[in-house]
Amino acid sequence: MNSSGLLALAGLNALFAAAGVGLLAGLKGFASWGALGRSLGLAHMAGFALVGLLSTELLVAGLGIGVGETVGVSVGILAAGLAVARLRGLPLPRAARPSLGARGLGLDALGVVPAVLVVLLALAMLRVGFAQGLFEWDAWAFWVPKGAGIYHFGHLDKELFVSTANPSYPILVPALDALAFHFMGTVDAVTLHAQYAFLGCGFVFAAVGLLRPRVPRIVVWSFVGLPFLGSDFRYFAVAPMADLPLDYLFALGFLCLALWLVDRTPSTLVLGWVFFAAGAATKREGLMFVVAGVAAAAIVTLRESRRRWPPLAAIALATWAVNLPWRFWSQSRGIDDQSSLLFHGFASHLDRFGPSIRIVLTLVFDDGRWTIIAPLTVATVGVLLLVRLRGLAAFLLIAMMLAGGGLAWILASFTNLPLDTSDQTPLPRAVGSIILAATAVTPLMLHLAWQAAGERRGARAAAA
Repeated sequence: MNSSGLLALAGLNALFAAAGVGLLAGLKGFASWGALGRSLGLAHMAGFALVGLLSTELLVAGLGIGVGETVGVSVGILAAGLAVARLRGLPLPRAARPSLGARGLGLDALGVVPAVLVVLLALAMLRVGFAQGLFEWDAWAFWVPKGAGIYHFGHLDKELFVSTANPSYPILVPALDALAFHFMGTVDAVTLHAQYAFLGCGFVFAAVGLLRPRVPRIVVWSFVGLPFLGSDFRYFAVAPMADLPLDYLFALGFLCLALWLVDRTPSTLVLGWVFFAAGAATKREGLMFVVAGVAAAAIVTLRESRRRWPPLAAIALATWAVNLPWRFWSQSRGIDDQSSLLFHGFASHLDRFGPSIRIVLTLVFDDGRWTIIAPLTVATVGVLLLVRLRGLAAFLLIAMMLAGGGLAWILASFTNLPLDTSDQTPLPRAVGSIILAATAVTPLMLHLAWQAAGERRGARAAAA
């Protein structure tokens, strides 16, 4: 670890945030400086997703990525977003004294307590990331070497990819590592862990930024802090691998999809697409998670299919399309992606599917790994059914079932993977997508259930 490297990574993440501010400004604007401040976590993750996607496209096109390119792309997105906001007449904060507004002392003020605790936990995770060694097999076997190769060669090199494990994996994470090395000026695999700690903290504050306008502070902060209490999140969140970044991106995209189902705001769906597309560029199962979320949304909007299905189909197709260049690049160079194993010969090992389902469920409901998030989400589905919000209950349940079934399918298909809960399989990390998506969406669902229950009580009182 070195202090100059940490400052360099802070600069890289500040550029991500700047790009994200431009994206959010162009999509919805900012009503005040306070709104901008509350959206910085969301801007950070949105900027990471968008800059990461553009970096992968530049690499596939044979172009380099570095400090200059990242500064140019980030500032360009910021400027373009502000220009679009002006053209669309969206609100932007003016150069005046920020107004914090009145602060009540009611129940919502109690949310300061869990908020402070979450901030302290986030700082502790950053501190761990600043001094973490490169211990994870996936990290030193192929993720970090790919990033180091892009940093040294300045482009994608076929020989490097075929000489490492899993050469066909998407390249957003190696591109991120290469950018981190460019900003640090060297291949510093120890300080690199801090970049992943920044993303973990960014996810938490991005979820808060999406939820806070709707959901009381005490509910939001109480939920988003739960992953910090689980052993798997604390360990994998600082590891330079693609698993947790994929989990963050899918969870945020899934939350945007849930918000769109509620308020039908097109800008929310566009933002969700940015997260989904970046998730698909992070790991192969990213596209499977996107399909799970979109399919669940399509099922629960069957009666409104004329209006709801075209935008859902658009984000699914756009997610697939922006990731096609990498598939063309890898397949044109004879790099086998092994996806055929998921479709051929599956009938011969159907006996593995049942145990695989049990393993996924065991990992999801392991309170030592992921605390009590899964039971709380199941209870929330029950509450939604009680207050007759069946569509939202079905959306949450179907998406989780499809994602979990997809992971079980992967475990059953790759017969070289043991049928257990050990770290010899990717399942302990992969179920994080389900857990973090549940973490992000459950506060929204609980608040909507509370509102629906209040409306029913009011209706009964009026009738009486």
